Amino acid sequence: MNSSIEIPKEVFGLALESNRFFEALSGDSAEMHVRDALDVERGIKHAQMLQRFTELKGARVLEVGCGFGVNLGTWIKDYGADAYGLEPSAPEWGRSFEGAQILLKANNIDPTRVVNGVGESIPFEDDTFDVVYSANTMEHVRDPERVLWESVRVLKPGGILHFEVPNYMSFYETHYSVFKPPVSNRKMLEVWIRLCGKNVEFAKTINTITPMWCRRVVKRLQSVYALDLITLGEEVFLERLARPWIFEYEQAQTNTSLAVSMIQAVNRSNWIGHLLVAAQAFYPIFLTLRKGER
Repeated sequence: MNSSIEIPKEVFGLALESNRFFEALSGDSAEMHVRDALDVERGIKHAQMLQRFTELKGARVLEVGCGFGVNLGTWIKDYGADAYGLEPSAPEWGRSFEGAQILLKANNIDPTRVVNGVGESIPFEDDTFDVVYSANTMEHVRDPERVLWESVRVLKPGGILHFEVPNYMSFYETHYSVFKPPVSNRKMLEVWIRLCGKNVEFAKTINTITPMWCRRVVKRLQSVYALDLITLGEEVFLERLARPWIFEYEQAQTNTSLAVSMIQAVNRSNWIGHLLVAAQAFYPIFLTLRKGER
């Protein structure tokens, strides 16, 4: 299945403007980052991932941190979801809120489905959504635990929360395009980025989320809500490591292709994958919860 979403030139321009920052940070071209941000096929891949756990057609869906609206538009137009996106419009977040509205309008979708807001204070009532989804957002928010509490609050009983998050116990830092040892906190990341000779200021803002952090927060959530922790994504990592690719982003694929191909050449029976899972070094985290009745 191919996405029927079209990307207006104006949105490409806004995304290019927003991604110049990462060009300086990683050394990768801004155009490569934009191709990743606006890759319409990723909307299909993310839908396929969600449909492992729930049906999208007719489902009321919230994407926390919808970026330029590619997932949102695809799920509405191609999957029949009743979907909304949450994205801040403040200048420090770039121009993704504006771009998402332009993208939806260009595809004959109501642009007000993109709502101005942040995950720490979701402007919807309790028990509103069948699915709450987020990808590559939690590492950038001010209070990631608060975002999870808010996301569970607006999730209906029986609903699915599915968050894709970089695992900082893993071997690669995508924002800087560098290999790294496992790090469990921000200070460790800062030291490594400084040793790599890169500007450490952005690293000071990153939430270094790990599988251990996820389990601790889920346990606290379970003191209030009936939640089933379905997976952190270990099985998806094993599947991907056995195939010719791991990362869905062009930027990460390009920079890790040699290392990944060498691993896969000796990874008979996926022993390396199982070793990395045992070490909590799988990538990324796919935090998936089901909310029950309380």
